[in-house]
Parts: sequence; structure tokens; C-alpha cells
Amino acid sequence: MLGTRLTLLLIAILAINLFPLSAWIPPAVAQGEQRTFVGRVAGTEAFVGIVTDGNWLIAYLCDGPHHELGDFYSGPVGEARDGVLTLATEDSEDLLLVYIDAGSLAGVLRSGGNLDGEFLTPDRVSFSFTAEPARGPGAFYRMDETLPDGTEVEGGWVVLNTGEIRGQFHPAPDVTVTQQDANTWDAKLRRAGRLTECLYDTRTSTWTNAFTSGDLLEPDAPCPAELLSLLPSDPRTLANQMQQTPSASQNVPVQGQNGQQMTVQANHADLCLHGPAANQRPGTPGTSSQSAGCPR
Repeated sequence: MLGTRLTLLLIAILAINLFPLSAWIPPAVAQGEQRTFVGRVAGTEAFVGIVTDGNWLIAYLCDGPHHELGDFYSGPVGEARDGVLTLATEDSEDLLLVYIDAGSLAGVLRSGGNLDGEFLTPDRVSFSFTAEPARGPGAFYRMDETLPDGTEVEGGWVVLNTGEIRGQFHPAPDVTVTQQDANTWDAKLRRAGRLTECLYDTRTSTWTNAFTSGDLLEPDAPCPAELLSLLPSDPRTLANQMQQTPSASQNVPVQGQNGQQMTVQANHADLCLHGPAANQRPGTPGTSSQSAGCPR
């Protein structure tokens, strides 16, 4: 009996040396690898994108021009209560609830499962969502940069695994560009109390004036120069690149306050690039709380 126990003990010691514990833990948990999830928000036109490393989570919800939803949410997973992580945005009273806590999220990352949750409007109407692991063209892009002249440019895009895309970006402080459907882009300029709206039709490759406050427009009127000069000549290029080359960063044309045209990059939403400072991240005291996947 003693000999059998010693044999089993030696086998166990040998197994631990040959196969350390980290080998049994999936990379997403062992190395803090970031995972991206994408999905639809039921009952709406909105898509949701989520990136997490198991400790921190960034989300983006966008419905194109339908209600001009285009908000980012973020927070530490450790703040989840009773299996729900509640995230707010600085720009509205909307809430995003993700049904996870640190333990259940680790299980999702291990199993490759989905993330469920709900979107709450300011009057607390609820719309559920399921976000699945991004694959194929599936991706979540974010642009968040301050230009040399101080202009802040921001944008977000969610590409579903089917290749469908919702996105919104601001090529100038008072301009919002969104993808309306497979063939149409929408651009709005709000300046001096006036709203100017132009539409881009991929079938005709032109921007036309859809609405200007106080003006009666002729059909297919040209887009006013003050807005046209701020817009990408062919927004399809950006969308096509995101759908067809999901591993690459994307170049987005923008304009600073001084009118200077330049290009900034929209990258995959990344906790290292778009997350909070390292000292705001949850972690073990005395160690770096930054994701293990971030450069040190």
C-alpha cells in the first residue's frame, strides 16, 4: 500500500513539473489576453461591441443614424453586483448592463461563450442583447485622439461576424457621420443653430443635400461646400476595409479646428490604448494592475 502511494505521489510531482498549472488555464485567463464580442441589441437597429481581459471591460453601442446612439461604456469587472456589471456613459443617461461578474466572466473566456446583457434608455425601457466572440470580419474599432491643434476626434464601429457594420465618427467637432444601411451614409453638420444633413449613396458615389434648416431643397441638391469639405469623398472605402481586413488598423480622414486635413487611425478597441490609467485598473496590491497583454 505504501509503495502504491509513493508511486502515485511521484507521478503527481512529475505531472506538475511537466505540465505546470498555467498550462491548464486557457490563455485568456492565464495571460490577460483581450477578447472581443459583438452582437445585436434586440428590438433596435443597434449593434454592441465589447472588449475585456477579465478585469476591465469597454463597450460601445451604436445604431447608426436611427437615433444617433454612439456611446462608449467602461468599468472594472470587480464592480459587478449580484452577477450584473452596470455601466454608464458621460454623454447620456443610458445604461448598459452586462450579466457577468469576475467569476462568470472567467468562465465565459475559458469556454468561448457569449456575453448577455441589456441596454436601458433614460426612461428605463429595456432592450436585451447577446454578444458572441468576434470571428471572421467581426471586430470593434475605436478612434480616440487629440489633434495637434487640440481638436478631439472620436469614433466607433462594430462589425458583426456576418460583416454587417454600424459606425459613427466625428471628422470635425460639429460633424457626425454614420452608416445608415448597406448603401447609404448620413452626415450632419450642426453649426450656428443650423442643421445641415447630407446623404451619400454608394450606387451613385455622390453626397447630396437632404436637409438644411429653413431651406426648401430641390431633389438631389448638391451637398453644401461647408459640410462637403469635411467629409470623406468615398466612405465606402473605410467600411469595406473594416469588413474585409479586420486585423488591420484603419485610416480615417479628419479636419482640425484650423481647417487642416489629416488622417488618424481607428484601431481595434484595446484596453491598453483606450482603457484607464494603470493606477485605476483593478489588480493585486504590489503588482502592476495593467493587463498582462499590454506593453510594460
